[in-house]
Amino acid sequence: MKKIMILFLAVVFVFTGKLFAEQPKFEFDQKGLEKAYKLVDQKQYKKALTVLEKLVPFDEDSINEAQKIDKIVLSDVYFNMGFCFEKLGDDANMLEFYNKALNVFPEHQATLYDLAKHYKDRNEDDMAIPLLEKLININATHDWAMLMLGDIYDTKGDFTKAKDYYKEAVRLGNEEAEMKLNKESVPQQ
Repeated sequence: MKKIMILFLAVVFVFTGKLFAEQPKFEFDQKGLEKAYKLVDQKQYKKALTVLEKLVPFDEDSINEAQKIDKIVLSDVYFNMGFCFEKLGDDANMLEFYNKALNVFPEHQATLYDLAKHYKDRNEDDMAIPLLEKLININATHDWAMLMLGDIYDTKGDFTKAKDYYKEAVRLGNEEAEMKLNKESVPQQ
């Protein structure tokens, strides 16, 4: 009886192992990621998109698996796709992939900043402000977010808030904010 039980357990382990081995698991292609990021750095956005599209899982099971494996990497892939579309002038796809990046990882700082910059550049400051405030809540040392908020409030005519954000950016070492503060303190003739 003991031999039958051992044989039975061995058969169960073999079939269970085979069952799990047959289910494909999602994995990020590290060489593909490196190649895509290098192409982005080289400003070869169309080529980078071709590589990035192959890295992105499209079925829901693979997306869920990718999020479990590394939501930051998946978010970064989506961010880079959005970045490439932005550089190619395709705002609709840029927004789609930036939003995908934030859906996967809401604290993705580069996405928050670039999306805020996109809205600021289109004079949609009310869309940019909450993104920048969220970014600052995540990273209180993001001097460029402070500078952009200073610029937005300066444009809105809220000079006190603008000055506060500029001062904080200067405290963090942002030279552009320092120039804006110094320019502001020089009496106009």
